[in-house]
Amino acid sequence: MRPYLEEHTALECHLHLPQHDVSSAASSPLFVPLRGDEISDLESDDDDVGSDIQREKGREVPGYDIPPHLKKRYATQTHIRHIQLRTLLMRCTVLQTTVWEIERKPWVEEMERRPYWYYSKMRRLACKAQRFAEALKSRDLQARCEYWAGRGSGGTRDYLAAKQHFKRAVILDVENDQHTNGKPRHRGLRPAEKGDVHFLLKSVSERHEDWEMRTIHARRAARYESEKLAIPIRECIKQTDLDSPLWMPDRDRAMQLARHEF
Repeated sequence: MRPYLEEHTALECHLHLPQHDVSSAASSPLFVPLRGDEISDLESDDDDVGSDIQREKGREVPGYDIPPHLKKRYATQTHIRHIQLRTLLMRCTVLQTTVWEIERKPWVEEMERRPYWYYSKMRRLACKAQRFAEALKSRDLQARCEYWAGRGSGGTRDYLAAKQHFKRAVILDVENDQHTNGKPRHRGLRPAEKGDVHFLLKSVSERHEDWEMRTIHARRAARYESEKLAIPIRECIKQTDLDSPLWMPDRDRAMQLARHEF
């Protein structure tokens, strides 16, 4: 294909052919040191995003408080990583929309995947995006990654991790400002994310405290039963006493707003 197009250069302008001078992503100076298993995870076929993006000379790197030296010296790599990161965050948004649709139809018993699967994937994508955000040294993007990692952790019922992620999202969030032309510019978390991050933080904090209390009671009951029946304490712990109900913060948020409204 390439030899033919070299003789017909007019056709090549309509195609994006692979370039041999594209440097490897693993050698990019933007990456923080990663273990071998982490590198293979980043480059897995299932979750690779933006790997086919072509290099564009003179392409301006978007804002998001990315340091100027990264924009100028590593403009191409920075732009590609930025697109990959934004794509990962968009995928988190799509996963959340899917969860909303599932939660709105609780009567559907047979479904391809449960909400836990989507939240687990969301958490993994958000953590991957966080590595890019840290390498880009963008506080705005790090805040968004922490927000989505918090949602993913909460959905998988890891409430302590979710609490930590949401706390960092609040700390890293940046106030909105204005462009040079006077128009408002969104910074940090998106408007919807700014609107519910504190509610989500409170929700997972309450869930974690409730889980700790039920764990204490379950251990006491198991210890009493173990001593009474002379059997190992592990056999006395009932998993149902430790299970947490499905986390549905958006439904709870809607109910809260409705109570305030009416």
